[in-house]
Amino acid sequence: MLALRSTLVVDALDAPALAAARTTAADAVLIDLAHPSVQGRRDEARAQARRAAQAIAKAGRPVLARVSSTVTDEMEADLDGVVGAVSYFVPSKVFRPPL
Repeated sequence: MLALRSTLVVDALDAPALAAARTTAADAVLIDLAHPSVQGRRDEARAQARRAAQAIAKAGRPVLARVSSTVTDEMEADLDGVVGAVSYFVPSKVFRPPL
C-alpha cells in the first residue's frame, strides 16, 4: 500500500460531499459510517456509502470505511453493507475485555 499523505473524511449521508469526493486531490477517501448523523438512518447510510465507494474507487482512489464500534450491534452490519466496495475498514473504537 502506498503511504497516504491525505485522506478526505466524508459523512456517509452527505451526498454532495460523496459526489465531490470522486474528484478530490486527496490520496484516499474515508466514508464515515460511525458518524453520529447516521443514527436512525443506518440502512440508508450503508447503501449510499456502498454506491459512493464504488464510484470513488472507479476514479482511482482508495476508499476506506469507518465502521461502528466493536461494542455495538452495528459493526457487523456496517461491514456487510460495504464489503467489496471499500479497500480498508477502520473501527471507530476497539474495546477489549479486562484481563
